[in-house]
Amino acid sequence: MGPNESGKSTLISFIHSILYGFPPRNSSRLRYEPYESSRYGGRIMFQHEDFGPGYIERVDGRKSSGELTLQLADQQLTSENLLKKLLYNMDMAMYQALYSFNLTDLEHIYSLTSEEVKEHFISASALGAKSYLTLADQFYDQARSLYKKQGRVPVINAYTSQMAEQAKQLQKAKEENVKYLTLLDQASDAVEALRQLEYKLQSLKSKVEDLTYMKQHWAEIEALSELNQTLARNEFRPVTEDDRIEFLQLNKRLEVIQEHIRTKHTELAQLKQAYNISSLYEHYLDHKSLYKLLKQQLPQLADLQQEKHVLEVKLDSLERELQQLISQEQLNFDQAQMIEPWSLEQQDQLIQWVEELREIQSVQATIERQQDKIAYHITHTQKKADQLEATWETGQSYLTGKNIVWAIVGLLSVIALFSNNIGRIFGIVGLVTSVVMLGIALGKKSSHQSKEQWRETLAELDELSSQYHQLAQQEQEVTSRSEIIQQYLIDFRTEQNIPESMAILDLPAKKEQVDAIVAVQDHINQWAVAYEEIQQSLSEKTVPAQQLSAVLPNNHTPDLRLENLNYFFRKIEQEKQTMTEFDQQQNHLSEQLLEMAQEEEQLNKQKKQLFKQYQVASDEAFYDQLRQTEQDQHNKERVKHLSERFNDYLTQYPVNSLEELTQKIKAYQEEIKTLEDKKEADLETKFSAKYDLEQLEDGKQYSHLLQAFENKKSELQAYIDEWLIQRTAHKLLQQTIRFGVNDHLPYIIEQASAYFKRLTEERYQAIRLDETTITVLTQDQRMYTISELSRGTAEPLYIALRFAFIQHQANLLQLPIIIDDGFVNLDANRRHIMYNIIEELAETHQVLLFTFDEELLERLPEEQLTRLQRSKSYE
Repeated sequence: MGPNESGKSTLISFIHSILYGFPPRNSSRLRYEPYESSRYGGRIMFQHEDFGPGYIERVDGRKSSGELTLQLADQQLTSENLLKKLLYNMDMAMYQALYSFNLTDLEHIYSLTSEEVKEHFISASALGAKSYLTLADQFYDQARSLYKKQGRVPVINAYTSQMAEQAKQLQKAKEENVKYLTLLDQASDAVEALRQLEYKLQSLKSKVEDLTYMKQHWAEIEALSELNQTLARNEFRPVTEDDRIEFLQLNKRLEVIQEHIRTKHTELAQLKQAYNISSLYEHYLDHKSLYKLLKQQLPQLADLQQEKHVLEVKLDSLERELQQLISQEQLNFDQAQMIEPWSLEQQDQLIQWVEELREIQSVQATIERQQDKIAYHITHTQKKADQLEATWETGQSYLTGKNIVWAIVGLLSVIALFSNNIGRIFGIVGLVTSVVMLGIALGKKSSHQSKEQWRETLAELDELSSQYHQLAQQEQEVTSRSEIIQQYLIDFRTEQNIPESMAILDLPAKKEQVDAIVAVQDHINQWAVAYEEIQQSLSEKTVPAQQLSAVLPNNHTPDLRLENLNYFFRKIEQEKQTMTEFDQQQNHLSEQLLEMAQEEEQLNKQKKQLFKQYQVASDEAFYDQLRQTEQDQHNKERVKHLSERFNDYLTQYPVNSLEELTQKIKAYQEEIKTLEDKKEADLETKFSAKYDLEQLEDGKQYSHLLQAFENKKSELQAYIDEWLIQRTAHKLLQQTIRFGVNDHLPYIIEQASAYFKRLTEERYQAIRLDETTITVLTQDQRMYTISELSRGTAEPLYIALRFAFIQHQANLLQLPIIIDDGFVNLDANRRHIMYNIIEELAETHQVLLFTFDEELLERLPEEQLTRLQRSKSYE
């Protein structure tokens, strides 16, 4: 940092000279040779990411550019090529164009073109010894040295002229033989016929390929037709981009103004609420003497309120106790209040009824079990009787006296078996015999026994039925007594107001709980009387405070009156302190609201004019128009895209359906097959004529001319191949350059736009490059060329482009940035932003800023500053 003539430009020239050599004496660049020393040159220390620390030294010597010494690690070198590698093969002109700039460079912005920007960035991205553009020019020059369209000296041009002369001589020798000429015509005709045939075949195949492509994309072709029809039917007026932007901006401005109006209304309402004379204060002024008396009585009223609070606590405790008791019995307060307690005599009678009822219920259960048992026996016996009756009717033919006797003997033997030990042996024998005989008897003579058993079973049924009827009669008597006792209990429940939730049989055990509930209710009633007395006293003493009802509606109880009185007196004191600035603030807000309302009205008028152009009446309708416009634009872009792909095909092959397209493909394929057959026949004709010609081509003169011609033709072909290589290399490099532009330039322009937007405080939004010009986009969507920009805007544009490239190439190029008083035409705000951006770049690059701006004294630490003093020779 230093004033003018302190050596800033000299230091910059020193850096350029050490890196790239001293300028020649006849150069326009200043050499800055020392006045007081014979030593010309110097040294720059550096730190390289690959080679580590070192220095570059250049002093005056035999070379005009100076003698170079390059110190790397432990060795000293003098290689300019190695220095170029350290500088990423970037020459001085490119370095000054991108990394070193001053006021003179910034003045060139007005003549800068889009093509120059692209060329600079592309050349800087080529890190070889020569730029891609120079290499492409070399290939182009080498190609032109071989052939020029209108030239005679280039090799190919000279060979072409010589071969034309030889062709004439050869043709003259051929014409000496008439038959040869005739055969030559035939061969020529055959070749021409084949050429035309091949051309027609290729044309047909090309048509088939085109039609096949159309068939593969027929769905898109149909979509193109539908979109064209849709666009033709559209009758609405599309919204222009300017009108769309104007509408959005109007709405945005209206939203801002309306939000400001709402805010100001809120502020005004809050102001009125805070500073306006309230109804409380007006009421106070109307009843000032009354409230003075009430203020004196406030301590006495507070004591009464405290006594009331103590009673409320006691009542609350009793009510919680009562709630606990009734909750245990699953009652509510209304049910608990209705219960009447009963006496000890009533308790004894109640116990007697409950015990008797439970005994009756036990008897009823016993009777039911006996009835179920008898009913089961009746059912079983009835089935048995039915079976015996059936057996008796079917088994009478098997009865004989002998079998009956043997059955009786068997039965007696069984009895003897269970009578004593001696008879057991006979009993077992008799038992076996009885079983056998009984089986025979039952099988043959069961009729008589079945009849007897049936009669016995019927008698048993009569006995069981009699028992069942006796039990039914007992049940009726018990049930009648149970109903009487239940009615007693129901009457008791009704008389004592006992709720249904308390089971009737549990009432004897509930007497203590009921008595406790009644006792607590009695205590509550006693304390409630005392509470009402205090409440009445408070109510009477606070009657004058009922005047507050006019301004404080919630004033119907003594507590609320006391609370309102305290609140009232506090608010009156506060309001006395807040009445001074109201009028001034209210007038200020009213003026602001009037200005905003006028602006809002003006914006609404503009929006209505815009609506009138498109014959709409609301925002919703205009948004619908916008959506239709967007859809219409989308359809047009889609039509454009599809038309670019298919219009040439549709023009050349007009078809209306996929079926018609398929038929055309089939017809062309059949024609191709026919022509290929004809091609085979023509080839045979050609080869036959060629063979005859070869037989006639004899003679030394003709053979010599033909050999010389073929040799010259081979040499010419070699030169043509070389020319094609040079020409193709030139085209490939040009294509590579175009790809480089397409790949990298958009990202650089995007970053440059971001820097430019910041430097212009968002007044300019983006940078645009077309084929020849550079334009910038303003915040209100207007486009300006560089020549239309002020100096304070054009210079930030040039700086933004340079900074964007440096940032984009940060991973490849790590060279110091040198700036010499480049921001003197910027105002303070933009210069401050510029310094912010430079600080960001300094995170990845070394930045050397030469300036006299003292703002940097406050921004940078002392160790990053170097102060330059003005040379004494200029004082």
